[in-house]
Parts: sequence; structure tokens; C-alpha cells
Amino acid sequence: MRTWRYWLFLVVIFFVSYGLFAGGPKPDPAFWTTSFPALLAGVFFVTFFFLLWLQLRGRRDCIDGCALMSQGRLEPALVLLTRAVSKSPRNAGFEYSRANCLLQLLRLDEAERAFQKAQQLSQPAAFREYYAPSAQLAIALQGKQPLATGAPDSAERALTRAIEFVRKGDWQAALGQLANPSQQMLWGTTRVLKEALSAWCHEQLGGEKRVVDLTLLRQPGVADVRTFWPELADQLARWRDPTP
Repeated sequence: MRTWRYWLFLVVIFFVSYGLFAGGPKPDPAFWTTSFPALLAGVFFVTFFFLLWLQLRGRRDCIDGCALMSQGRLEPALVLLTRAVSKSPRNAGFEYSRANCLLQLLRLDEAERAFQKAQQLSQPAAFREYYAPSAQLAIALQGKQPLATGAPDSAERALTRAIEFVRKGDWQAALGQLANPSQQMLWGTTRVLKEALSAWCHEQLGGEKRVVDLTLLRQPGVADVRTFWPELADQLARWRDPTP
């Protein structure tokens, strides 16, 4: 929200410098008490409404991008959300939406950076806490050690804990996290990952074979999973192309 102040400051400096140092006759002293304030007010309102227009355009792009993301159209959604961020780079909500889209695309390193950037922006504390589990999920999927932040009963937080247990081979503890009722709130790629981890755990514990619907993993795909978790990618590939 400080962008308009920078613009206004630059405009004031320009007109003051022009009036003081430009060649030719100096403006009438009355200029500083009559015309200049009116000119300055005009420039201020033009700048204000221009920035407001950018904010509204960014909001429309963000709304449309989130709608596409909910439909599973992640790549076009990312285009709109990136454009929304470019129009209003200090809007934490826009940045969080873009980070979530990157998470759904399993572009985890980019998602982690986007979440970190969003958390550094000015916002209510509750807003930051709400998105913290998603940021930790992006970190855990890369095999890094996430911080224990965010609501403990959130879907993303429980999935993060399950991922940690699976990576350690603690299949029973992972199933406990995946049985958390909050897991029903997951959608898209993260829902596929939850189902895949659950099937993997059951197979490891009792040899039970489960069918995993990988339809929502078409974008991204198994190859994207292999970049950060080869063992899980092997499981996904086996479920996608089962041998007779």
C-alpha cells in the first residue's frame, strides 16, 4: 500500500525541481499558492485512481485464477494469479493464491519462495497463521524439516505430519495423521497425494492393495513427483500402469 506514496513523492520532486531549476522565466510567486496546489491535487487523484484501477484489475485476475484452479486448470490459473501479483505486488492474498497454485502444480521450490514472500507482506496475524500449514507442506514434500507452525488440526498440517512419518518409515503413525477428519478438506493434487500415501501405508502394514485414482495428477504428473520423492513416484507409476 506504500506504492502510491512513492509515486506522489516522485511527482512532487519533479514539479518542484522543474519550477526551481528549469530554464526561462521563473513562475509567478502566486503559482505556488494557487496553480501548483491544484496541479498537485490533479496529479494525486490521477495517480490514486490509476493505482486503484490496477488493484481492481488484479482482484479480478485473482478471482478468475482461483476459479480456474478449483476446476483443476492449473496452468491458466497460474497465468492469471501471476498477473494479479504483478499488478499489486504487496497484496498478500494474491501472493498466497499464487503460492497455492504452485503447490498444486508441485513446483515446490517456487511455492516455498512464494509463501515466504507472502508471509513477509503486511497482513493480519490470523491471515498469516491460516496459510502457514500450506507453506510447511511445500517444505515437507521436498524432504526438508518443516517448522511446527499453523493450526494443528488443519488438513495441510496433518498431511505434513503424515509425510514426515512416511519418510521415516513410521507407517502406523502416518495412517493416524491421514485418518484425521480434516483430510476430507484436501482437494486437487494434495488430495491425490493423501490417497496415495494412505494406500502406500496400508500396503506396507498389511499387504493390502488399494486402487488410487490418479486422474487429478495429470497436471502435474508422476514425473514432477519424481523430482522431489522418487520412491513415491515409483508407487504412483505402478498404480497408474499396473502389471497384469
